[in-house]
Amino acid sequence: MLLLGAGGSAWAIAFALAKRGAVLTILNRTEQKAIELAAHLNQYFESPRVAVGGGGRGSLPPASRRKIA
Repeated sequence: MLLLGAGGSAWAIAFALAKRGAVLTILNRTEQKAIELAAHLNQYFESPRVAVGGGGRGSLPPASRRKIA
């Protein structure tokens, strides 16, 4: 599932989706915020469920497939 953004609301949405078993791809304008959210999520769930990607200048490139542990 694709989650656009890594701000306050995105954190709540991400946790709710992950709790229900969703595998997430998080895209955010600043990749570091997406990485922080992914790392925090992965502390609460057994296996990494998140891939991240950053955007820039109005475009959203494909998310990287690396796992954030």
